[in-house]
Amino acid sequence: MTGWGKLGEKTLLRLLSMLFAAMLWLFVTLHGEGEAEIPLVIRPVNVPSGLSARVEQLSHATVRISGARILLMRQRMLGAVACLDLSGGAAGRIEFSSPEKYVRLEEGLRARYVSPGRISIFLESTN
Repeated sequence: MTGWGKLGEKTLLRLLSMLFAAMLWLFVTLHGEGEAEIPLVIRPVNVPSGLSARVEQLSHATVRISGARILLMRQRMLGAVACLDLSGGAAGRIEFSSPEKYVRLEEGLRARYVSPGRISIFLESTN
């Protein structure tokens, strides 16, 4: 084997060992449990016909979630949505307390709490 062949072989082994070390580091650091606070989108669903929904003016809503760090990282990229069911509602103000139970997240994550803790939606007649 020539000098260049040995050099290429050593370089390949070094690159493979660096790749393996990086994968091992990612597995160890992202495997544990953690918490994160991410922005929350409020989405009214099942609005009764003849009514329109308006979410009370919020400066920003956030949700604190917990679970595996790798899932938290993915959820940060996807964002979080709270789908508030308005079926059967009448014109006026509807309040949702404990909105964390309406937050849709990746399986394996839990919504700890939502800020603000109470969300108001106004149903107004479109006629």
